[in-house]
Amino acid sequence: MRKHRHAPELGNRRYQRDLASGLQETLGLDDAVRFCAERGWQGTLTFLLSMRSEQQSVIVGEG
Repeated sequence: MRKHRHAPELGNRRYQRDLASGLQETLGLDDAVRFCAERGWQGTLTFLLSMRSEQQSVIVGEG
């Protein structure tokens, strides 16, 4: 019998997203990206890079 209603990797993505958000708030986006890259945290790094992309598109859109 399966205990989870969602795939385990979905839970991991939620964790990585939350971790990325916390790192960004604590370290700032650039330092959080560097932190994850140095440790090989690819999933969390992917979320941070998408945050960076979103921020840049907002800045470009304001111009």
